[in-house]
This record gives sequence, C-alpha cells and structure tokens, in this order.
Amino acid sequence: MNITPVLKDDILTLTLNGRLDTFGAGPVQQVLDAYFNKHPKFIIMDMANVDFISSAGIRVLLITAKETEGRKGVLALVGLNPYCRELITTTHIAGLLAQFDTMDQAEAFCRGKTPPVA
Repeated sequence: MNITPVLKDDILTLTLNGRLDTFGAGPVQQVLDAYFNKHPKFIIMDMANVDFISSAGIRVLLITAKETEGRKGVLALVGLNPYCRELITTTHIAGLLAQFDTMDQAEAFCRGKTPPVA
C-alpha cells in the first residue's frame, strides 16, 4: 500500500494506492495515528487506486469514521470502484461514510458547501 498524506487546515487527505487488506490496513492506520494528534476534523481518502478492501480495511474505515465523528467531522471516500462501493454497501456501513466521485466534491462537502453523493 502506497500512502500519500497531505494535511491542509483541518482536512487530512490520504491518497491510497494498493489493496486495503490485512497488509495494507496496518500502514494506513499507522499514518492516521501519526496525524490524529494534529487533530484534523475531516479525513478524505482518495480510493481511486484501491482495488480491494478486506475486513481489516473495513475496520480501519470504521475506526477512522468514529474518530472523525468524535471531532464533529467526517470521513469522506473518493473514487470508489464498483467492487469497493458494492462491498461498502453490502456490509451496511455506507451510511457511516460520505462517498464522492471527485476530490473537489469531497473538499466542498468538508467545507460545508455541498451534501454527499447518494
């Protein structure tokens, strides 16, 4: 898993490339842990280059969603492929995660300007 973090204001953006499985979830969680002390209110995960999510990946998403919710923020996912979108829907966690087609939509949402994509 390749992870590119960018913290700007109160938005942490992670660009992920690889599989969010047992091996990829650990590094993602480590990066998140390193940034949580900087107290980002919003976390945007660019998932355009993530082709697989396992239960370990779902766990990271749920932990992150709970952490951001506690800060009155949100976890936003961008660019989910059809497989990942279906997985999130069938595991009944879609309502906990804001989903967007583009980074611009996710950033506008985090700034309070637009609702999430259905």
